[in-house]
Amino acid sequence: MQGGSSGIVYGGLKYQARCITDVRADAGSTTFLAGTLSLKEENEVHLIRLLPGENELVCDGLFYHPNEIWDLKSCPFDHRLFSTVYTSGEGYGASVWKIPELYGQSNSPQLEQLFMLDDHTDKIRCVLWWPLGKHDKLISIDDRNIFLWNIDPSNKSAKVISQGSADMLPNLRGGAWDPHNHNAVATITDSSLHFWDLRSMKRSNAIEHAHIRDVDYNPKKQNIIVSLVHLVLRIKTILFLLSEEQQVYELPFLCGNPENGYFFISFFFSVTFHTFFGLEDFHRILTGYQSSGLFPMERIWIVGLGH
Repeated sequence: MQGGSSGIVYGGLKYQARCITDVRADAGSTTFLAGTLSLKEENEVHLIRLLPGENELVCDGLFYHPNEIWDLKSCPFDHRLFSTVYTSGEGYGASVWKIPELYGQSNSPQLEQLFMLDDHTDKIRCVLWWPLGKHDKLISIDDRNIFLWNIDPSNKSAKVISQGSADMLPNLRGGAWDPHNHNAVATITDSSLHFWDLRSMKRSNAIEHAHIRDVDYNPKKQNIIVSLVHLVLRIKTILFLLSEEQQVYELPFLCGNPENGYFFISFFFSVTFHTFFGLEDFHRILTGYQSSGLFPMERIWIVGLGH
């Protein structure tokens, strides 16, 4: 689909979608994966590429996925690998998949399921890859637990090496892996933000009474975390305590880009990209949507928070 003054839109999704991830291991182009969420139809994973200099998004591959996709993450060191969390019978499952060779065809063969993360008994929320470089560990989070896995994609194997319990916390909802420290992970509940040390699988710090929807780290600046607190974007500085927060606007989903320090802020169904040079631009564009009566609940935004 073509771009314009309102951004670049990809309209190739036949069904609703709530998951998108940048393919950060693809250094030669700007690509993304988007996963659909259809209850009755066979779901799809779309490989989307931004044509350089043309402001157009094209589909480089369409892959069928057997279940509703609730979480989607691209492997940071192999552009053909990604993980999904999906409905599985009456529960939830998680797997790592491999994209087949395309050979110039957009309609490709079936995805290869490398392994399942099947030690969970509670509802799986998300899978986390360490965002910078090759790492043989993977994290999966369910309502009550964090699992640290040792993975070997070449041998199609995954093994749990440690597990942390949320104890008396409310149900976990998601998390982010610190790109500056592979032993540090942040998790969220509906009302709190918690920091974990993976060496002990114990919580090291927390922010209570915060209605958080999503969280990610600033990949360019150490000790900076961005969270969606009750649908409001907040920028925080993490030292031993957290300070300096900046309230922006109501938003439902967040994802950081490790290459340029920008954050993807997503809405549902279609895919739109905006580049902001500051929070004033974000305010201006969002205000334009609101004044026109078209609140942007079907968009993906990119906002730059500085380097």
